[in-house]
Amino acid sequence: MIEKTLKNIRKSFLNYFSNKNHRVVDSSNLVPNNDPTLMFTNSGMVQFKNVFTGLEKRDYKKAVEFGATHIRVGEAIMGSREDV
Repeated sequence: MIEKTLKNIRKSFLNYFSNKNHRVVDSSNLVPNNDPTLMFTNSGMVQFKNVFTGLEKRDYKKAVEFGATHIRVGEAIMGSREDV
């Protein structure tokens, strides 16, 4: 049996979606280095912003990433997302 480390869980998660024709992509930095319109990553989807706004096209339709770096302001300030 495979040891349940974060590394193995991450690999298993990414392999599952990769096997279902999703492209594995890197997550964005917490502070985006190529977008002056954003102060920080608040949703973990910054790497797709140009695709959503139509500025960029990708050669895939489905993507997956693991461990998105982002800030959950509601949790940081108020204690839980239910407070937002």
